Amino acid sequence: MGKKAGLVWLWLLSTVLFGTFFAWNHFKSKLDDLEKLKSRTIMLEKRIERTEDVQRFSPKVLELQKKKAEANAPLVMKKFSNPPSSNPDFYQIIVPEVVCPHYERIGEKGDGGKNVCNPDAIPDNCTIISLGLNDVIQFDRDIQARTNQRCNIIGAEINEPAAATRETYRSMRGTIFTGRVGKDMSITDLLIRKQLDSAEILKMDIEDDEHFALEPFLVENTVCQLFIEIHGTVQQHISLLKTIARYGYKIFSVEPNPLCVTCCEYSYLHEKCLQRYDASTLADIIPKL
Repeated sequence: MGKKAGLVWLWLLSTVLFGTFFAWNHFKSKLDDLEKLKSRTIMLEKRIERTEDVQRFSPKVLELQKKKAEANAPLVMKKFSNPPSSNPDFYQIIVPEVVCPHYERIGEKGDGGKNVCNPDAIPDNCTIISLGLNDVIQFDRDIQARTNQRCNIIGAEINEPAAATRETYRSMRGTIFTGRVGKDMSITDLLIRKQLDSAEILKMDIEDDEHFALEPFLVENTVCQLFIEIHGTVQQHISLLKTIARYGYKIFSVEPNPLCVTCCEYSYLHEKCLQRYDASTLADIIPKL
């Protein structure tokens, strides 16, 4: 009797195990189908976005935008000579100098995220520099994910980052240096320490230190995309905007920071990189210092 009961128990257990195995395989197959459907949906959405971009930035539309920008340029330059006294009013007079049909928001939707021009065109084995982390690295994670980690990323922060931040950076081809940029180390020093000659992208939010840390780097180096939050008075914004313009950088996006009235994000493309990123010149708006 005991032997028969054991056989019955073994048969029941085998039936349950086989049933579970086949049920799991069926469930996994459905999950795979859902992932494939999600992937196809994303691809379709991107095709639709690109189609809309082509329609929105057709040669005829671009030509009209260029004529409008060229007509407005003298007025904007005049306002630079006699600017509004308030920062919010000043931000309203800054208009794009180039148009990027395929730019994407990468990172946070609000403060911390950046408008990146045509991420698909970012070249293999490039270098991204990200200054002013403060343990907030969503942009850094997202741009590495968006580009399949085809670039190195160098981060810098004035204070020692959390261990988890360092570990995340290591896992995505990144290195973090600690110190005050422009005082303890220059931006160029970061490239030298990694034995690198150049960078493709520079992102910086270093709380006023951009006013003395950026230009020494621009004298020696050219990046294709520059994302910078400028802090300070209207005159401080004007001074740095003119300096950046002198080195061949053109604004394609302006985004005032709603949490900081004296802060504004500017996204730039270098004039030598317009073709690479499928961007077009509208007009020279910012006077060169």
